[in-house]
Amino acid sequence: MATGASGVVNRPTIVSLFLICALSSNIIAQSRTKVVNGDSLTIFTHPMKDKFEIEISIEVSKKDESLVYNYSIENKLSSEQNVWYWLIISDSKIHSIKSPSNWSYNESGNPGRISWASKKAQFRVKPGEVLDGFGFTSKELPTIKPYFMEGWAWIILQAGQEPDSVENSSFFDTAKKGHMIFPQENRIENTLEFTDTLETFRFRSCEELNWATNSGVCGELKNDLSDIKANLQAGDSLSAANALSDFIKLVEQEKDKSLTSEGYALLYFNAEYLRRRLVGEN
Repeated sequence: MATGASGVVNRPTIVSLFLICALSSNIIAQSRTKVVNGDSLTIFTHPMKDKFEIEISIEVSKKDESLVYNYSIENKLSSEQNVWYWLIISDSKIHSIKSPSNWSYNESGNPGRISWASKKAQFRVKPGEVLDGFGFTSKELPTIKPYFMEGWAWIILQAGQEPDSVENSSFFDTAKKGHMIFPQENRIENTLEFTDTLETFRFRSCEELNWATNSGVCGELKNDLSDIKANLQAGDSLSAANALSDFIKLVEQEKDKSLTSEGYALLYFNAEYLRRRLVGEN
């Protein structure tokens, strides 16, 4: 199965073939007959390609004035499908792109479609396997971005009646959806607005994405950000910078403890940027 110029999967065109999609012993896509106004219609439902559990790990490091983003993906042992395709929609400026061996990279479209795909069946990520080697460099800070990932499902073509209707025909209907760390498209320059953004990152990491797993630590981080904002509103950027140092210190202490790789990268690099801004104002 190939990808088109947009980086999105080209679906098989149904001309005169009847499709059934099966995985192991389970049929995960099928046709059915529906009677409408006395006519018997054949309806085909595309297979779901999200039958896998994935964990994305990230390491962000500073290099000169840029950040280097490196990713690995783990297809959990309980998964039912091999992973073969990964898509992010973003206009972020990235360069020095890396791909795992026997995976290809594609970038196109407006907004940008950034994707990696396995070149051959034997290089898909099987249940229980980890694949690293994804990465790039960017001058932009980390943010939270949706991703779309597709597992492989065998399609068996069987001669027969052409379907009258096809359901789940879009890639986005059947792919797995999640959130990951990715460079921002536009950087917020106002320090007070940036502090609000940092609080949004903290809240989503703690309450939504499970990137920060200790409620006590989440509370301390929230209090630090409240102090930072109050000092900025009072025009005291030096006190705000001191409170931000406490925030950064706690984030560093919780790396690989209550903060996942995503939570750490998101909070640390954004806070460190804000700290440099505040110190520069004094």
